[in-house]
Amino acid sequence: LYYTEGRLSASLSYFRQAEKLNPYDVDVLCSIASIFIIKKEFPKAKFYLKRVLALDAKNSYALRNLKKTGN
Repeated sequence: LYYTEGRLSASLSYFRQAEKLNPYDVDVLCSIASIFIIKKEFPKAKFYLKRVLALDAKNSYALRNLKKTGN
């Protein structure tokens, strides 16, 4: 809900809590990366996208969005 309302800081806070509960949840990691892409914090987005690819090398979301981080 926060994410769709544009409240990125609140959204990020909740996704980070979810990450602590399950650091291998690809959906959570992709969501965190998305927020960083929107905020134009590309090094942070790249970090999370690479974590996704380490878990799922063929993840189309991560592969597609990694280009937005400058790679």
